[in-house]
Amino acid sequence: MRKIKVLLTTLILLLIFPFVVNAATSLKSSTQTPIVGSVIYLEVDIDYGHEELIKEAHYAISYDTDKFHLEEVIWTQSKGTYHLESGKIFLDKEDNGQPWEYGGQAILKLKVLSSGQNKITITDNGYAYYDDGSVVSQSFSGVTINAVAPSTDFIIGSLYVEGYDITPTFSKGTYQYNLSVPSNVSSVNVVAKKGSSTQTITGDGQRNLNYGDNRIRVVVTAENGTTSTYEIMINRKDDRTGETGLLNLSVSNTNIKYEEDTTIYYATVSRSVDSVLISARAKDSAATLSGTGTKPLEIGRNVFDINVESSNNNTKKYTIVITRSDQELQPNVESTKLSSLLINNKPIELSDEKSTYLMGVTEESKILNFDYETESTTATVTIEGGTKLQEGINVVIITVTETNNETRTYRILVNKDQANAKVVGDLEDYTSNKENIIYKADKTEKHVITTKQIKNIKENKSIVHYHVVNDFNGLIYGLTIPNEIMDTIYDFVAEFEQSSEAPLTYTTNLPKDVEVKLYVGDIYPDNLNVKLYTYDEIGRYTLLTAGLTVIDGYITFNTNGQKNYVITTAQLIKNKVSLLKWLQQNFLIILFVLIAIGLIAYVIYIKVIKKQQPVSNEPY
Repeated sequence: MRKIKVLLTTLILLLIFPFVVNAATSLKSSTQTPIVGSVIYLEVDIDYGHEELIKEAHYAISYDTDKFHLEEVIWTQSKGTYHLESGKIFLDKEDNGQPWEYGGQAILKLKVLSSGQNKITITDNGYAYYDDGSVVSQSFSGVTINAVAPSTDFIIGSLYVEGYDITPTFSKGTYQYNLSVPSNVSSVNVVAKKGSSTQTITGDGQRNLNYGDNRIRVVVTAENGTTSTYEIMINRKDDRTGETGLLNLSVSNTNIKYEEDTTIYYATVSRSVDSVLISARAKDSAATLSGTGTKPLEIGRNVFDINVESSNNNTKKYTIVITRSDQELQPNVESTKLSSLLINNKPIELSDEKSTYLMGVTEESKILNFDYETESTTATVTIEGGTKLQEGINVVIITVTETNNETRTYRILVNKDQANAKVVGDLEDYTSNKENIIYKADKTEKHVITTKQIKNIKENKSIVHYHVVNDFNGLIYGLTIPNEIMDTIYDFVAEFEQSSEAPLTYTTNLPKDVEVKLYVGDIYPDNLNVKLYTYDEIGRYTLLTAGLTVIDGYITFNTNGQKNYVITTAQLIKNKVSLLKWLQQNFLIILFVLIAIGLIAYVIYIKVIKKQQPVSNEPY
């Protein structure tokens, strides 16, 4: 019986502590078709059980030194050592108390020296051991690299300015062009297309224009570094009128407020006010303004002049008369709040609980006009932005500063309509020649695009920008619906609505590939990275993207066809290895153990149990 116990104990130990575990060691390349002169990254990757840890390993990696040069070894887990010997890189991981985990262990940075096909191999250079001391039985696979010479093609494919005709007509062999635009055109979109996929192009895209001549250079760089330069001379007509008006004017410690066509202003301050800060901003951003700043006050009458000189030398003078009393007047209530704010003559509903407000303007709007009042007569107001509106979101910062240096900031996010789209009031009755459209809907509307409207959009080959806006045309969320998906939908529900008490959980019926621009600025600050999940009817989460960054209060992403979306900074999916996956990964080990159990059990039966059975002497 003692022998039986020993054999059974041995069997149990074999089950619990297998003495050899298989592992596959491979090389993975960042690319297998690199360009000569570029670098590739080879990852040494070990594929074994997720729960196993390696305390010691030794590898030899062979490569052709005429084709590759080792620039760096990057240890992605605990650091080991390496050395070179005539076309071989020897990597060594010693037992330093920090074992390696499953996956990549080191990355080799190699520079590609010449073209052609070459195999980089990996083998062991000594035993590898798991953290429990057992030997790692490894298999190895290398990688084949097929390097190619860089392209010398630097000839552009096409070049044009969107919406305009350049002269002469574009030809690949012509490198200089001309274009004239009206004075109200402050920017153009220069479109350059590659002559081959290996080229890089700089100088194209949206380009701002000064008055007069603007030299636009588009540089095409071939893969081997040679370049060609295409030049467009764009002349923007200069017909400025010489505007000398002011956008705003304020004087600290007074209730002076700018009024159109008023050039002389009066105020009285207490004896204790010995200076004032005069702030102003000209309507013409190119005008020269003088006379602002901090001004000392004498008892009695003080006169200050503000002069505005336009870019074409027109001048205008504004006079401020401040009487400093020899007595103390009733003190002003200190406050950093605005009591009223009008933008382009439209009142903004201010709230103590809000600091950010959304509004929208049309494509024709170039500048914002502000009219405001402060609760305090001594507070000053400064405004940043709103003078050169660009397509998309424009940020305006209004800062109210009290004499005690306390401040309050109001942020206005102004959405300006796209320049290449037509604003329509009905999606059914408009006609266009492949013109993109903007449709604005109030947040309380039923956001349904009917089958008839879809048919009209499809026939006009339009891209629809569906904007859901507040009372000030501020963008709550916008949908960009490509014309291509119109074949697959009927009644289209363009809703992206909050679906629960969680502030950033949404329900929608949007199909796949609709671009969503969503305001999240009340919850998340700018430059924060957030995750976007979708989930199905039974609550299974799918990570749509983990790389969304909040920019000017908004995030932008494409739908994947799911109905439910969650925007969060939390991790909603936990990575777990299932029992079935573990069994699949360790199938050969399990099979080997079961065969060993069977053989040992059979030996026990033959050698011990059957031998002890009594032999019968009775005749048959």
